[in-house]
Formats: sequence, C-alpha cells, structure tokens
Amino acid sequence: MKNSLIVMTLITVMLLAGCANQGASSSTSQMTQAISASSQVVPSSSASASSASSQEAVVPPQSSQEALAAYAQAKAQEEATDIEIDLLEANFRIGQVTSEEFQNQKISLEQQKAMYELQADQQEVLIPMFQPEEGWVDTSNPEALFTKTRELKPQEDALELELERLELEYASGNITRDEFLQQSEASYQQEFLVEQQLDWLEDMLELMGYDD
Repeated sequence: MKNSLIVMTLITVMLLAGCANQGASSSTSQMTQAISASSQVVPSSSASASSASSQEAVVPPQSSQEALAAYAQAKAQEEATDIEIDLLEANFRIGQVTSEEFQNQKISLEQQKAMYELQADQQEVLIPMFQPEEGWVDTSNPEALFTKTRELKPQEDALELELERLELEYASGNITRDEFLQQSEASYQQEFLVEQQLDWLEDMLELMGYDD
C-alpha cells in the first residue's frame, strides 16, 4: 500500500537539503530524536525482545469493533515504525548517524515492526467476515454487483491516498508520531471494511462465472 519509493525520495531530499542549509535542520533533528526515542522501546537482545513482546501481548477483545480498532492501531504503529526505519537509513547514508548507532537502532526498530505486524495479524482473524444486510445489493443480479463494486472502488482509492498523504507528512516532520497514529487509525479501519466489501462482491461474481 505504501509507496516506498515516494516516501524514501522525500526523506532523502529533505535530509540533503538540511545538510546544505543549517536553517532547515530542525525538522531532521526532530525526526532523528523521534527515531532514537522509539528505538528505546524494544531492547536489542533477542531475549529482551521476547520479554517485551510477551508483556505487550494484546488481550483478545470482547467485540468485533474492538478487534477492528486494535487491528488499526497495530497497523498504524507498524507503518510509523517502517517510516522511522526509512528515515534512519536516509540519515545513515548522509552521515547523520554512526555505523554503530545505525545498526543498534535498526535492529530495535525492526523488532518493533515485527511485533506490531504480529499484533495486526492476530487481531485481523478476530474480525468477522463481511455479511451484507438485506437489501444492500441484489445478489442475483451481476450488474448490481458490478455497480456496487464501482461505487466502492473510489472510496478505497481515496483511503489509500489519505494514508499515503499521512505517511509523507510524518516522514517530512510536519506531524508528530502521535498525530500520525491518531489520524491513520481511522483510515485503516475504514479501508479494512471497504476491502472486506469489495472482496465479498468479487467472490459473489466469481461464483456467477465472472473472473478477472
């Protein structure tokens, strides 16, 4: 989903500009501090990482809505950490961090990302499959299914664009990590629901003999 090339290009340009112009260095410094602080969350040793993962294990939610919210939170955390890895790599390429700092912080960030990815997967299986309400679409009419699909696709595209915008905003230092998490969680929830509906429509059309 994330356009990694666009994000990495923006990060590199931003950091190179910061090196050429001292007046632009505050954004780079702020993001570097965010990466450094984030890297303290999970210790570098495998034993400590296992302990941290156990302590932060998500308790199974009591409702599908709670599962969806927990899934979106984990996805947002995973994406934020992925951006921080990109920023760290860009900082290393232009000499803003030492090789030792780079290795230690990257190991820690990758451990965090893996933990959030696992949490998202665990929550996803707790979210019930989409079941349309009566009258949502005429399941006996292929054209009605195609029409509903065409109605939902722009929503999916808009949500993807919104998430990409938030990723770029965080990567460029225009919003904080907390702001990124708060704003992207809602979009991840909506995107998941829309994708569920599109998958259901696709399955129905395949049952009727229509295939991509």
